[in-house]
Amino acid sequence: MTTSAVLPALPPELTRLVSSATGAAARSGHGELTRWHLVMALAAARPDLVDGVLGRPAVSDATMRLAAVPRTFADPRPTPDCVAALVAAAAGSDPLAALATALRSGPVAPGAPLAPRPAPPLAPAPSLTAVSEQYAEVVSPPPWLVPRPDVCDAVLAALATGRAALVVGAEGAGRTTCAALLAARLADPGYGGPLQGMPVVRVRTADVVAVETGPPVLRLLQEVAGRAVVVLDDLEVLSGIAGAARLDAGLLAVVRSAAHESRHRVVLLLARAYEHAFAGQERELVEECMRVELGPLAPDQVEAIARRRTQELAATAGVAFHPEAVRAAVSPPGPADAEVNPGLAVRRLERAAALAALRDDRTVQPSDVVPPVSRPRFDAVAFRAALAQAIVGQDAALDAVTRRLSVTRAELDLRPRRPDGVLMFAGPTGTGKTSLAEAIARALTGTDERLVRLDMSEYTEPHTVAKLVGSPPGYVGSTDPSSWLTTKILAQPDGVLLLDEIEKADPAVWNTFLQVFDAGRLTDGLGRTADFSRTVVVMTTNIGARVFATQGGERDPATDSAAVLAAVKERMPPELVNRLDEVLVFAPLGRAQIREIARRLLAEVTTRMAPRGYAVDYDEAVLDVLVTAGYDPAYGARPLQRAVERLLLLPLASCPPGTWRAVPEGAGLRWVAAG
Repeated sequence: MTTSAVLPALPPELTRLVSSATGAAARSGHGELTRWHLVMALAAARPDLVDGVLGRPAVSDATMRLAAVPRTFADPRPTPDCVAALVAAAAGSDPLAALATALRSGPVAPGAPLAPRPAPPLAPAPSLTAVSEQYAEVVSPPPWLVPRPDVCDAVLAALATGRAALVVGAEGAGRTTCAALLAARLADPGYGGPLQGMPVVRVRTADVVAVETGPPVLRLLQEVAGRAVVVLDDLEVLSGIAGAARLDAGLLAVVRSAAHESRHRVVLLLARAYEHAFAGQERELVEECMRVELGPLAPDQVEAIARRRTQELAATAGVAFHPEAVRAAVSPPGPADAEVNPGLAVRRLERAAALAALRDDRTVQPSDVVPPVSRPRFDAVAFRAALAQAIVGQDAALDAVTRRLSVTRAELDLRPRRPDGVLMFAGPTGTGKTSLAEAIARALTGTDERLVRLDMSEYTEPHTVAKLVGSPPGYVGSTDPSSWLTTKILAQPDGVLLLDEIEKADPAVWNTFLQVFDAGRLTDGLGRTADFSRTVVVMTTNIGARVFATQGGERDPATDSAAVLAAVKERMPPELVNRLDEVLVFAPLGRAQIREIARRLLAEVTTRMAPRGYAVDYDEAVLDVLVTAGYDPAYGARPLQRAVERLLLLPLASCPPGTWRAVPEGAGLRWVAAG
């Protein structure tokens, strides 16, 4: 008997809704059309009614209740309360709105306590030896699981053909839960497919690693061969590529053997971040397996899992949850999050519950679940002043940097996913380009540790891209991400990235940075994506320095800048130049600027020597000597630094602690005792 034969005549919109709900019930193997199928169909057809009448929690409640409906794979027939709701709605002027009201006020209204359905009985479990029980267990599915029929079907299809299934998913996507999902499907009385009734045995990875050898796992496979499905979790740990020491080769040999032999029913679970590295290390094993992608859950499924976890935490931790806490928990991962939902949502709720339990008010607020990301207010005046304390003679560059960051730090830029600034500092050597990048990092973050510096002279070959995102699978360094750029930005996304002497890098390296400059993202060989949207990127280059080599006459800054910019455009690819926010030209330093830098260097020497027991003094004549010895228009401030070390610090090193005064002596300086 069909659904339409049981129901009275309904308005067209209700008829279409019932047809949609019936189709969904049939695809899920449900023999009954329930009010919860109607809730889900209504949420798809009229989401405004869910928010305005039913309330958003009704969808997650429906998801959990539908997970408990037994599967019979018979033609769905409407339940009495489903018929009553439809009959009541048929008389309304807006039948769908009337249905939402009827569902909300029905005998089991949304939000009513859920009665757990006991797990279906498993087939007789295989007997495990005492050794196997130390690191393996027969899986008993919990009563509440969000169904993932696509994943289960793909795994069972692989096992039915005698191949191992390789389930790949991101951290938090629910890889470990696959064992319970598979056990529930095989134990479901309504399932009549391959391996029906076969139990699932899960190997506990941590216990296997403690054993560090293959024979016990081999014995387990022999014990349950043909009688159970064996799930090996955290394959990246078992294979030794997840940062752990390389394990006994016999353990991985057992995995290979199990994947090749059809009498073994094996499911391998692998984190997506390690898929490329594992494929490079075990190419034949990967080719032998049937890959199953563990994709993301639907938002309502994630919300259902989160609501279930809040019920458990409320009971165990003694906390209450703000109505918006669950919605905050299921929000997408942020730049610093290593997990995805639903695992991320569960971890957020657990952390928030722990925080709330320590307070007098034991209520979990949305801000506890996902703390708001706030940046210190950008003070343009203070920032500009801090730069001026470090850089001499480049006022135009300091003004341009301040203007750019005033926009991006206030989040007023049109493309907020891009870096806070993509700046190129061009000009002669020794004019303060690198020093300005360092000063920006200090002014923004208060420390030099937020500056990531890459010397582009180390990236002159195409293969050096591996230093940024990792080597291809199987190559040296492919599993050692500590030195990768992505790792450094993931650790400190709010800082400055300095690409020093960018013109020396290979064009392949330039191309790698195009997506950073344009989209603010870079994905490495482990599948991790670093977010550069809070980073200031600075490139330095000596391109165009020859513009300033001509001597004589008064220089025109506008003409010089145009000539340098033309040289940059001639040397660098247009797609890179087009992604720059600013090309700032640093002019050569004059004698007056060198004198000011000398004054600051002497002040720094005075400050640094005081804790060592030295009191030093000098006059303007000392500055004259240093400027004469250290001024070279072609090399900027670097000759001055060498002159200070040679003429001032080297003689001071032979003096004992005390009070000393620097005095000119010929073309040099000497220290005399004072006081």
